[in-house]
Amino acid sequence: MARGSPSFREKTFKKLKVGELLSGFEGQYAYLNGRRFLLYNKDQASPSLFPPHTPEEWPALQKAYKVKGLYRGALQRHRAMRVKDSAVGEFDLTIMKIKALVDATPICPVTRLPLRFVVGDGNGKHHPQSPTIDKLVPSLGYVDGNCAILSHRGNQLKSDHTRATYNNLGAYLEANGI
Repeated sequence: MARGSPSFREKTFKKLKVGELLSGFEGQYAYLNGRRFLLYNKDQASPSLFPPHTPEEWPALQKAYKVKGLYRGALQRHRAMRVKDSAVGEFDLTIMKIKALVDATPICPVTRLPLRFVVGDGNGKHHPQSPTIDKLVPSLGYVDGNCAILSHRGNQLKSDHTRATYNNLGAYLEANGI
């Protein structure tokens, strides 16, 4: 094919409407805002987890995509830490367990703001209210009962400081009448 001319795949994808599935990829790829997203790992997820692909269902589709991203990110971080240190905790999370955690936590317990399920805004940054997985005791790993869902901002606040730091900040604010 000549240089600069669009490939068959590019031509095909440009013809697709938002929310439409390309035949042969049903259950694997969804199209949202003109972008193609891999929805789930067939071995890990139940097809009933993912909603229909109509415009009315896009918020649920974004939530399902975000849940899958949380799972993949946690698994990648666990594998990377296991390479560095063999004493890293276990990993027994599944997509369904993460979905249950997300459904049970509509509001971040740290910031008290609702979680937002935004699938990329194009700037390469996380939205401050997007959900993240927090390990309550990091040495235990990603196991049942040791994980919570926080907003990205809440997880940043928690990870950067200790209880003593926040006590000192509170004392400073109180002393200065702020």
